[in-house]
Amino acid sequence: MTFFTHNMKLKFQALGSQQFADDPKVVTIFKTPGEKLAFYITEYREKEDCFFGYVKGTSVDSWGSIPKNVIEAIYKVDQEMSGEDRTRTQLSKPTPISELVPTFKEPIIVTRLNRLMEELQKKNEQERDQDQGQEPER
Repeated sequence: MTFFTHNMKLKFQALGSQQFADDPKVVTIFKTPGEKLAFYITEYREKEDCFFGYVKGTSVDSWGSIPKNVIEAIYKVDQEMSGEDRTRTQLSKPTPISELVPTFKEPIIVTRLNRLMEELQKKNEQERDQDQGQEPER
């Protein structure tokens, strides 16, 4: 059995790049044996042959990439030793990271509110410029 399934690949392709997403969607979760580290995988980068996601359980939880062959090797060894699929959690559908890692909720909301405020400010400036008979800034 392989970690990277065809179904998983199709989900990654459907989502495309989430590099600039406020609340990227997690396709699968990979946990090392003993569950010391959890990798919330949001992308598969085919050119680099690696997964990208949020790594939790390190001294500084952060976003990063991990080569596919490393995950496959850990997965294979764990499968052979335990006979179970205990390192991979297949999600029934891509799930926003804020639903899986609650510490993301507040920063995501703040980011979205800031963006809305910026858009509103630009719109108000354009309307003001039009009211004054000036060409709106672009």
